[in-house]
Amino acid sequence: MKHFLFYSFSILASLVLISCASGPTITKVTSLIPLSDADKKVTKNGVTIEITPINATNEANYPELRAVAHITENGLFGPVQSEKVFPNVLCGLTFGMKITNNSGHIIRMLGSEVGVSVGGKDVKKLTKDKIGQIYVANGYQLAMGEINPVLYNVPYWDDALKILPGKTVQSFVAFDINLKEGIGQSTLSIYDLVTNSDNAGNPTERTNFDFNLQELTTQIQSK
Repeated sequence: MKHFLFYSFSILASLVLISCASGPTITKVTSLIPLSDADKKVTKNGVTIEITPINATNEANYPELRAVAHITENGLFGPVQSEKVFPNVLCGLTFGMKITNNSGHIIRMLGSEVGVSVGGKDVKKLTKDKIGQIYVANGYQLAMGEINPVLYNVPYWDDALKILPGKTVQSFVAFDINLKEGIGQSTLSIYDLVTNSDNAGNPTERTNFDFNLQELTTQIQSK
C-alpha cells in the first residue's frame, strides 16, 4: 500500500510539474518592412505599387492565403489534428502588393521580374509550383489535395497577371529565404514592368520600381 501511495504521489507530482512547465511560447519573428513612407508606395509612369510585408503578425488579414488542411500528427496524449495552414508560411519572406493602373492602357506582368536583395544576396520570387514543392519537402504531402486548390487561386505575381486601366489588383510575391536578426537594410525591386505600349500592343516603355527595406524583429507569444 505504501508503495502504491508513493508511486501515485510521484505520478501526480510529475503531472503538476509538466502542467507548470507548459505555458506561453515566445517566438522571435524577423521580417522586412519599408524603410520610410516613401518606400511603402511608389508611383511611376501612371502605375502605383504599394507593398505590405506579410508574416505571423498580420497573415490573418489575408484570408485568400488561408488553406484549411487536416493534418494528423502523433502528440503526447494521442493523435493531434491541425486545422489550417497558409500557402506561404513556409516561405521566409512574403509581400502583398496593391497595383493601381492609371496609365490609360492594360498593364501586363509578362517579361517583368521581381527580386529582393538581402545581405548582398539576390533572391528571385517563387512560383506557385515551387511553393508547392516546399510544402511537400516539409512533410505536407498528405495535405496537398487541400492546399493546392487555394495555392493555385492566389494571385501571385506572374506573367499571366494583368491590370485593366483604372483598376487596382491585389497580388502577392514570396521568396524562399530565412530571415535572421542582423540582416540590416535590403531592397525589393521590380524590373522591366511595361508601363506603355503602342497601338499594336508592343512595349514602348519599361519601368523599374525599388523599395528600400529595414529589419524588424518582433516577439510572438503563443500557447
